[in-house]
Amino acid sequence: ESPVISGKLDGGYALATRTVLSHLAFAVKPEALPDAAATKFDAPITLEGDLSSIIGGKTELSNLRIASSGTVQADGRVTFENGLLAVDLKGALPEIGKLLADARGAAQFRATIQGVPSALAIDATVEAAKAELAGRTLTDLSLNAKGVADRSAPQATLKASGTLDKQKL
Repeated sequence: ESPVISGKLDGGYALATRTVLSHLAFAVKPEALPDAAATKFDAPITLEGDLSSIIGGKTELSNLRIASSGTVQADGRVTFENGLLAVDLKGALPEIGKLLADARGAAQFRATIQGVPSALAIDATVEAAKAELAGRTLTDLSLNAKGVADRSAPQATLKASGTLDKQKL
């Protein structure tokens, strides 16, 4: 533990099933982040979840919750088994102006990441019913990004729909 990062890990090991079970909770104050990121947060970022790991088998972080008052709230699950990573995360950005200059409004997001770590398939969606960008009204935004994070053959598709000042995107 430090003045800017704190954490707690409680749990145990079941010898019969060779399973580690624990609950973890961490908090990171904004000043622990790089300057460009620190300015986006005015409260600590908390991460909490339940970790289970079978020695030589599946590792899972369930009941995952990431939060920082007013900036982000997310819930999800992370699993690693047989060399495959699976991440499912959904949440909200209560005020996008904390992350983007000249922006106002709220947004929801969902992301799934699956595959081998060297070539992860990513599918992420951000939606906002109404927002303001550089003084312009954005309504019914749906932004979807799909791709494969593979160093030798990266792929990506980006789709957007909605209206900006009553004109379709």
